[in-house]
Amino acid sequence: MTIDPTQSSNPFVSPAHLANYQFIVRQFEKDGGLFPFPIRQHTATVRLDHRFNSSNQAALRYTFAHLTESDPDVQALVGFSRGSSLLNWDSTLQGSWFHQFSSNAVNEARLQWNLNQYNVDTNDPGGPGLDVQGYGFFGRGIFLPSHTTARRYEFTDNFTLIRGHHTMKMGFYELIRGNNTTSDTFFAGRFEFLDLPGIALSNCLQIPSVQIAQGGCGLPASVAPASITTLQAWSLGAPAFYEQGFGNPQYAQTRPFTAGYWQDAWQIRRNFTLNYGLRYELDSQYGPLSTYKKNFAPRLSFAWDPFHDQKTVVRGGYGIFYSPIYGQIPNVVKTLGNVNGMRQIANALVSILGAPPANSAEIYGALFPKILCGQPPAGANSCITQSDLAPFVPISNTGPLPPGTVLFFGQPDYRNPQSQQASLGFEREIGNGLSVAASYIYVHTTHLPWAIDKNLLPGAPIVSGAPGANGLPTNGLPFQDWESLQCVTNPTLCFADPTRTILQNNEYASLANAVYHGGILEVKKRFTDRFTLLANYTYGKAIDDSTNFNSDYAAFNEVNLGAERSLSDFDQRHKVVVAALVESPWQNSRLLSGFELSPVVTYNSGHPFNLLAGADVNGDNHFTNDRPPGAPRNSGLGPEYLAFDLRLGRVFKLGERGALRLTAEGFNITNRTNFARVNNIVCAAFGPPFNAHGTASLSPSQPLGFTGALPKCEIQLGIRFDF
Repeated sequence: MTIDPTQSSNPFVSPAHLANYQFIVRQFEKDGGLFPFPIRQHTATVRLDHRFNSSNQAALRYTFAHLTESDPDVQALVGFSRGSSLLNWDSTLQGSWFHQFSSNAVNEARLQWNLNQYNVDTNDPGGPGLDVQGYGFFGRGIFLPSHTTARRYEFTDNFTLIRGHHTMKMGFYELIRGNNTTSDTFFAGRFEFLDLPGIALSNCLQIPSVQIAQGGCGLPASVAPASITTLQAWSLGAPAFYEQGFGNPQYAQTRPFTAGYWQDAWQIRRNFTLNYGLRYELDSQYGPLSTYKKNFAPRLSFAWDPFHDQKTVVRGGYGIFYSPIYGQIPNVVKTLGNVNGMRQIANALVSILGAPPANSAEIYGALFPKILCGQPPAGANSCITQSDLAPFVPISNTGPLPPGTVLFFGQPDYRNPQSQQASLGFEREIGNGLSVAASYIYVHTTHLPWAIDKNLLPGAPIVSGAPGANGLPTNGLPFQDWESLQCVTNPTLCFADPTRTILQNNEYASLANAVYHGGILEVKKRFTDRFTLLANYTYGKAIDDSTNFNSDYAAFNEVNLGAERSLSDFDQRHKVVVAALVESPWQNSRLLSGFELSPVVTYNSGHPFNLLAGADVNGDNHFTNDRPPGAPRNSGLGPEYLAFDLRLGRVFKLGERGALRLTAEGFNITNRTNFARVNNIVCAAFGPPFNAHGTASLSPSQPLGFTGALPKCEIQLGIRFDF
């Protein structure tokens, strides 16, 4: 006999659980299926060039671009209600002046103004978000809506001077970055459903074979303990945590960026040229972050023809480069920090372990009628308001911190990411239109941003063969446990705030690192004037220790950051590209002339992915980044990619200066299924070996099942008129 838990006649289901079951089924029904994702883009450019005399030229250019995109993120396990729409328009006016002092001295000055609007809105205006790890993501995103207006004013001047065998360039660059952002970070709220220990429902799930007198169920020893999956936790109304923030979502700041450089191309011999120079950058920061003032970037490169025959060239170079600080870093530090008892956005996280009423399950049950209400109440930013949450956890933007506070602050000596880049290449023309090339690329990047929870102390013990936080079964391998008995009885050993008022105190630190090694082999053969074949192979390896500065991607063990070093998310061991260009040999034929055929075959090996436990295994109050104990970061390997693309074009000449170009392009014309993502929620008990792969035979909601695929065969037609 089968009993439908969503039927009102079911005697085993309470009215509250019945409403929740029906609600869950509706989310999967209305948020699943096929949804259009239209993209519309319009661009326009006007340019005026004027030559005043032989020494002075000027140019004025205006560019406008407008882009709308709907539901680009509705795919895989992301439901329609979690989807978003994008509006981006850009307006740029640039003026330049070129002046020639003499045949050996020229100057270029350029002035530019840019206005950019970037809005991301959500399909569900009310929230909260429902994150059911491994099954689906519903409701408003935690950072949306987000509207940004950016104004940029740029001035650049470059001067070139030739003296003998030296060609020197020098100049400076000034950029004023104005940013006005309204981002409703944490305003929607989010319920996070993760794996829970069976004891959350019944002792029979956690300790089935223990005698009844001792709190168990007295079942046979062969009956193994069972945990509660994320979907079951949702059906029980038992989120692992609830998080929400309130306050002022607006952030406005103007940051100058200044740079100057000098470089020289020195032709030491006819077959050897040396380039060297120095660049300095000052990325000014105001308020929460300090300004790093030592961004000196020396650079050196050379080109050498060792046989003086112009058929062989050896190129090499080394340089230091800096990246501007990403604008979201000072934004988050300012809006989510605690400055003199003031919090622009006050954010709190309530766990299922909290004592009622400050308990995430209590909040879900009591406020269930408000979840995904559609349009928020008048004057409110979300379905669940600050007054709704007050009986469970009072959140205030001033005064003492509320329980469950999540904070962000900046490292005192925060600095710009720095990259050291080096390359060495050899290219040789063998003859008969055949050339070969080999090169090596090295990139070492330091001082990348990383969110590190400074509330966690290294005194938490390392345990083995023990369950995770909340009693969740694990694979028995060792891990550091902030929910251990020692931490409960002596919290000063494990937490900087032993009162647990602050659950997370995330510092944005410039401590992450990345390394890339790449070897490239290329062969090019020109068989005739109208047939060329190109083959390229890249062997690469990328290593880093951080995926993203978002605290949801923090380290599994935040007091042992070295354990995070692993293959990068974008590591790709092999990449092969074979392409050809074939032009019609019948140029005098009115029927067959003007044709071009370009086939391309591309193969990429898979990217790594991170195995996640889907629960807070180590009790550090970070619920989205934990791995099964012992699992290295990014130990899984994603699917390979193979595609055959084809482009056919024809040019019709219209007089001496006009042409009509027709193109037909096919992408993945063999209609191969290229899987894109893997369900990486594998549970805390997942054991070695950890070099897991996705499996097409599994459903998307099962661990290691594929959750999405890249586009199948696509056809694109184009027409262009040149005059």
